[in-house]
Amino acid sequence: MDLFTLMNAPRDPTVSSDVWGDDRKIVIAALHYNGEMRSLLKSPEYERAYCMCDGFGTISRKAARAQCFDWSHVRDSSDSALSDAAEYLRDILTPRVNVPS
Repeated sequence: MDLFTLMNAPRDPTVSSDVWGDDRKIVIAALHYNGEMRSLLKSPEYERAYCMCDGFGTISRKAARAQCFDWSHVRDSSDSALSDAAEYLRDILTPRVNVPS
């Protein structure tokens, strides 16, 4: 699935996303160090999305920086936290993803 389709797919709030669902794909594409959309995020946006995850529980930006933004915090997050982070990322990244011609 290309990034434009992924970012603009309608989301049904009554359907829980599976472990490898679109929410997780967007979070990985945006937050993983070599994710396809990582370069589209400004540092404060990255930090906010990272802190929305809950793999280590609730975490502050200061704690995230101290842990060097350990990927395990994102990887081990609940579906609910990933859904919240994905919603935030969709809102800020959709205008930045090129529309296919």
